[in-house]
Amino acid sequence: AAKPMPAQIPPVLARVNGEAINKWEFDDAVRRIEAMAGSPVPPDRRDEVLRGALDQLVAYHLIAQEARTRKMGPTDADVEARLAKIKGSFPNDDAFKRALPRRD
Repeated sequence: AAKPMPAQIPPVLARVNGEAINKWEFDDAVRRIEAMAGSPVPPDRRDEVLRGALDQLVAYHLIAQEARTRKMGPTDADVEARLAKIKGSFPNDDAFKRALPRRD
């Protein structure tokens, strides 16, 4: 059985080598899980699902920290290429700019 999650989620859920996992980040992960499932987290699986989301965030932070330590981030050219690909999926620059505020 998963360790119970508190009824009221605190502003900082955990620290990974001093780096905070904030409630907004956790809430976003839970929203993505619910979107993929097509429904809210069932009450009888709340602890299991929320603990799994927190475990994934801890793993993500550990991987990101290791990548930074090894200086394994994307290059400026990688970022520009990805941005150009995303912009290319819109009919024009105005449509792209209008879509930006809607993204969470």
